[in-house]
Amino acid sequence: SFQVLHDRLHRFNPDVLMIIGDDQAENFLQDNLPPFCLYTGSEVEGYPFQRGAARINLWDSPPETKFSFHCPDEFSRGMRYFLIRDGFDMASSASLKGWDWGLAHAIINPLVFLDPEGKFPLLPLFVNCYGEEAGPDYPPRPTPQRCYQLGQGIRKFLDTRSEKVAVVASSSWSHSF
Repeated sequence: SFQVLHDRLHRFNPDVLMIIGDDQAENFLQDNLPPFCLYTGSEVEGYPFQRGAARINLWDSPPETKFSFHCPDEFSRGMRYFLIRDGFDMASSASLKGWDWGLAHAIINPLVFLDPEGKFPLLPLFVNCYGEEAGPDYPPRPTPQRCYQLGQGIRKFLDTRSEKVAVVASSSWSHSF
């Protein structure tokens, strides 16, 4: 199934590959917990096999295996500006910090299957999935209604652009190893 998705994505040949995935206190910690965060940097990397559970993997790759991706920084900043001007308060970050693995597993794990060579410009959108049950300093996670509204705003933005964009919503894939 992953090969079918890989092949279809590569036939589609998008100008931008947007992956929406959760952040489980990987890049966003108690000092900054946005409900949503659009990545606006020009490059990003991930180490999907450093987690203990991923050290045994389908590729027999060593833990230090690094995947690098270039990102469409101007496109993502344009999306951020559009969403804010359209009434959606969108957080953004041009760098990832405080986490040795780089991209959150909900973003990097699908990429290992879909675009391991980093052919397509990557636009990560992080969703804070930890709610207040994670502790008193954690805000509620975004509601389904708010996620839907963000999707509508993204679609409105994409309708103003000429680029071909593939949007991947990462869910249980992120544990597919």
